[in-house]
Amino acid sequence: MQYPELIDRLVRWGITLISVEPNAVEKTYLAIVRAEQRLILEAARRQI
Repeated sequence: MQYPELIDRLVRWGITLISVEPNAVEKTYLAIVRAEQRLILEAARRQI
């Protein structure tokens, strides 16, 4: 994964498909999961 800081932005923008090299799939997947979890937590905090 060459630009991990972009994952948060892509998730926030609603991007649902990205292409990565095969050796970057696992790291990218985990980065997406973390970004989605942060968004969910932020939304939950706004509801309180």
